[in-house]
Amino acid sequence: MIALISGCDSCGNKKITDGENGGDAILDPDKDQTLLLQGEKVMFSVPSPVQTTMLIKQTGASYNENILNNPKSVSKYGSNFQKSLNLGAYGADLGYAIIYDQSQEALLYLNSIKKLADDLGMSGVFDLKGVKKLEQNIEFKDSLLRMNADLYRDCNGYLKTNHQEDIGLLILAGGWLEGIYFSSEVLKDSPVQELRNRIGEQKNTLKNLIKSLSQYQQKIPELPAFIGQLKELAAIFEDIKVVYTFKPSTHDAANKTTTVNSVSKVVITEEQVQAITKKVNQIRNQIVA
Repeated sequence: MIALISGCDSCGNKKITDGENGGDAILDPDKDQTLLLQGEKVMFSVPSPVQTTMLIKQTGASYNENILNNPKSVSKYGSNFQKSLNLGAYGADLGYAIIYDQSQEALLYLNSIKKLADDLGMSGVFDLKGVKKLEQNIEFKDSLLRMNADLYRDCNGYLKTNHQEDIGLLILAGGWLEGIYFSSEVLKDSPVQELRNRIGEQKNTLKNLIKSLSQYQQKIPELPAFIGQLKELAAIFEDIKVVYTFKPSTHDAANKTTTVNSVSKVVITEEQVQAITKKVNQIRNQIVA
């Protein structure tokens, strides 16, 4: 089974806000958080696309629509494999547009996401009422970011209920890969160490993503080739050193927040960054083509 919750095991000192009814924590886009993916005997963290875009904007990088997948390309994606990966990628693109206050572009990505969700049988996740709510709040960044953060969680919940965890994994993989693509493209002009670290931190995430996806190779014809590409990317990550230091989380019951105190240190070279950038571009171009 796959479940997404919010949290962070690599950034340190991050707050998680509990749900209104004291239930599961929700992803708060105002905080620098990640998504945690729990598969069969595997749990690993994945930076939310919104989190990655916030970090990119903090570097001073300008909005660049050329690094986004064209929302008009949605009609090209014929198989469920393509639709799932690109739904995840479009979710990352939507977050990017929101962070940079590109409201009209955000609406285009929203429509593309809904189209793919409908094609995948997830109309219940992106019902007309929910879309109208987004359109009515298009100028309110906080509301949009929260709705965008819910994208991956809601997709996952729906797919888990309908025993389509493989589709959920592909959606998550598409968003994850798009986030790394953003970071690597920005690094070409803005060599910021934090972005280098963010890329290097994905070593274990990629390893566990491959492990989880491999369960479904017999079910999805295109998956073995995709996993092969991810394994080639993982080979580049192999020599990157990521030292993880666990520190217990602290919980504030009064404010319903949990602070994750664990931290990691990344050692990554320029040559490794360039090799990752090249491979990520290759995989990503195959997905969005």
